[in-house]
Amino acid sequence: MKNNDQLVLTTRIEVLMPTYDEEGVLAAHRIEADSSDILPYEPTELVDLNLRLAGSSLRGARDSAELILRSRSKTPILLSRKHRMCLMPFAWCGFPDRGYVNERQVADYEPHGRRITTIFMKSGNIIDVPCSIDVFEKSVDRVKRLCSRLDDRDERIYRKPGRTVQAFHIGKGAGLNFVLLGDAKRKDRKIVKLK
Repeated sequence: MKNNDQLVLTTRIEVLMPTYDEEGVLAAHRIEADSSDILPYEPTELVDLNLRLAGSSLRGARDSAELILRSRSKTPILLSRKHRMCLMPFAWCGFPDRGYVNERQVADYEPHGRRITTIFMKSGNIIDVPCSIDVFEKSVDRVKRLCSRLDDRDERIYRKPGRTVQAFHIGKGAGLNFVLLGDAKRKDRKIVKLK
């Protein structure tokens, strides 16, 4: 699939659901806050393209979520860490491909029968998703846990520089030949030669 600006999934996307086009081919119905269109690709193909443009893949995003959440079922797909955009996958009845709901755009939800959840989007759109209220609540909880654990990981990655107490100097061909002890900025530093 070629990169096309029309295929970029923005933060305004609310639902990406499978549908059939006029020729009976599986396509994606993209519903955004202010627009709705049918794209000639499956929903998972569109999500995979957007992840690849960011240097990842659908499989990598699933593996990452499974590793962090320790769950193999219905793991959310993190599309953009910068914008905290997570897509929750749901199986749409009668379609071989999953659909996705953007958790960032969900304002509220309520049960609508036993296996349907009505979602109220921030834009005012109302969409029915084919899952129970319990399944939808668990999906929202998984998104929040995934984002918070990735934030914790980012905090651990960034380490503020501390005061230098030891510096290592590598000599040509000899490996580590001496060590500088004490503060590297102080004048009273001590050089110890290694044997």
